[in-house]
Amino acid sequence: MPKPLRLVALLGGAIITAPALAEDAGLTALQQQVEQMQAQIDALEEAAQPEASQDGIHVGGAVRFTAKYEEYNATSKRTDGAVEMDTFRLNLDGTIGGVILSAEYRHYDYMDVIHHAWITT
Repeated sequence: MPKPLRLVALLGGAIITAPALAEDAGLTALQQQVEQMQAQIDALEEAAQPEASQDGIHVGGAVRFTAKYEEYNATSKRTDGAVEMDTFRLNLDGTIGGVILSAEYRHYDYMDVIHHAWITT
C-alpha cells in the first residue's frame, strides 16, 4: 500500500505537515502560542525601556593618596615615610530642563585642569 503524500508548510518559523494544518485545533493552538510569545516579547521590550529621567545633577569624584617610604632618604626614615594627596577629582553629570551637561575637574600635585566640560540638548 503506497504511503500518503505529505505536504509541508512553514508557518511562523515552525514546520507543520499537512495533517496538522487540516486540524483546526492544532492551528488554533499554534496561533495562541505565537500570541503568547508576542506578549512576552512586548513585556520584555517595555521592561528594557529606560524610565523617564528626572532633572538633577549627580555629583561624584575621587581622592587618591600616595604613601611612600624612601629607605635611602634620611627624612623619610625619621618620619616613617609620607602620605600625600596625589589626585582630587570632581564630576558633575545631569540634566536641567532638557539640557544635558557633564564636567570634570582634576587637581594634581603639579597642576589643576578641567578634564572635560560640555552641554547639549
